[in-house]
Amino acid sequence: MSNPNETRSWGTPRPPEPTPEAAPDVEPLSLAEMREWQEPAVGEDAASLVGRVVGSYRVVRLLGEGGAGAVYLAEHPVIGSRVAIKVLHDDLSASRSMLERFVQEARAANRIPNPHIVRVSDFGQTDDGRHYAVMEYLDGRPLDALLAAESPLALGRAARLLREAAEAMAAAHGADILHRDLKPENLYVERRADGDFLRILDFGIAKLRDPGKGAVRKTATGLVLGTPLYCSPEQAAAETVGPATDIYSLGAVAYEVFAGRPPFSGNIVEILVQKSTRDVAPLAGIRGDLPVELCRLVDRMLSRAPAARPASMAEVARQFARWERTAPDRTAEML
Repeated sequence: MSNPNETRSWGTPRPPEPTPEAAPDVEPLSLAEMREWQEPAVGEDAASLVGRVVGSYRVVRLLGEGGAGAVYLAEHPVIGSRVAIKVLHDDLSASRSMLERFVQEARAANRIPNPHIVRVSDFGQTDDGRHYAVMEYLDGRPLDALLAAESPLALGRAARLLREAAEAMAAAHGADILHRDLKPENLYVERRADGDFLRILDFGIAKLRDPGKGAVRKTATGLVLGTPLYCSPEQAAAETVGPATDIYSLGAVAYEVFAGRPPFSGNIVEILVQKSTRDVAPLAGIRGDLPVELCRLVDRMLSRAPAARPASMAEVARQFARWERTAPDRTAEML
């Protein structure tokens, strides 16, 4: 749902910390539904809510649109607070799986006690039956747009963003929630007075783990959930996944941040085959100017075997924090 040429935003003042509740065990999306969830919609009347009142807010303009829904900027007519309202396309509301996926996104995000997770403050239906979620409004842009405009990032800046993402996901894993779709489009870089502040979006295919087993079984259909460029080998094979799958995905993001390209390239089938049969080209061979230990960390995160990856997101966060503190304040030249 990102538009590299436009600032996106997603929500409003942070609501009180929610009381944890069990999320529904949502049935897997069908192949057709997954395409609708991930691919841009065609022919939608995207601006139809502009000027209308949704909940307590008046819709100002469209911010972005994807296969599942559209996101609008809205303002409270009395106090002037700004929010982002995500609206599920009306033709998808008839699908129980799609609607429950939409609800689960809100529930999962609100269960994670971390400021780097975008929270949902309200949920409901428009007067014509479309389901919506009210979220914080953020001033910034997705990581993919930032990289397109400013890559390569200074080492300290890149390490800060990756550390913040790892800390947020450590909190998610602590709440027994896997994201399963970490990618640059879902990592939003907010502009604040003290610098970048990363926020994680789109828990639409998040899944609760069984605390007793620590893993998530594959979907009933064997359907791969996630984005091929960033999903783990076990996720690509529709096998059981755990926290290590999010570590792999963040490693793929880190590789792209530092190398200027994703770990693998090709069409979807080629990428999925490569993930299962080939190791990633070592990052040090592409960025010889980076610290060797940092390159090894990213390479470990991208190990094909889940057990060979760092033990936890907390460990990943600690390692990136090291380079955030020690990195020189300059943008290293790509070799």
